[in-house]
Amino acid sequence: MLTLYKIGEFLWYGKNGMSKDKLKALDYWIRAAELGSAEACGAIVLLCERDTAVAPMDKKRAFIFEQVGAMRGNILSRHNIGGREYYRGNHEVGIRHLKIAAKAGHQKSLDALKEIFLADGSFPGKEFLSKKSLDDALRVCHAAQVEVYSEERAKHSDPEYREGFRC
Repeated sequence: MLTLYKIGEFLWYGKNGMSKDKLKALDYWIRAAELGSAEACGAIVLLCERDTAVAPMDKKRAFIFEQVGAMRGNILSRHNIGGREYYRGNHEVGIRHLKIAAKAGHQKSLDALKEIFLADGSFPGKEFLSKKSLDDALRVCHAAQVEVYSEERAKHSDPEYREGFRC
């Protein structure tokens, strides 16, 4: 059975015999988000950021979708919120979000934490990131990546969805 999110994805990319229709894809993703899909929330945010002609949604509404997606477990949404909070000066909250995303296997979040930790004062917020917590995030991130990695999935998956994950 296809999910609303997956139908939206097929419409967005024009896959599986469906013609490309970005507006319909957005509609399916909004319905999927209303029914609890974390992935749909993340897709809506990406759409709002990349294609404002299709989704002329205001930034506040897009941020709400991102927050909901993060609370529902969307790793990319969590990473984006972490980066946004960090660069707005809310270092403790930003680092907390980046740690959660890194522990879920998101490589870019782990790289951001390493960069903050090794920055020698050029990046603020190091006081919220101990060597022990960074080591823990590194260990858990690697374990999560190994758990979800498969050669078959790597060969057939869309590179956009693999972005940020490496083993």
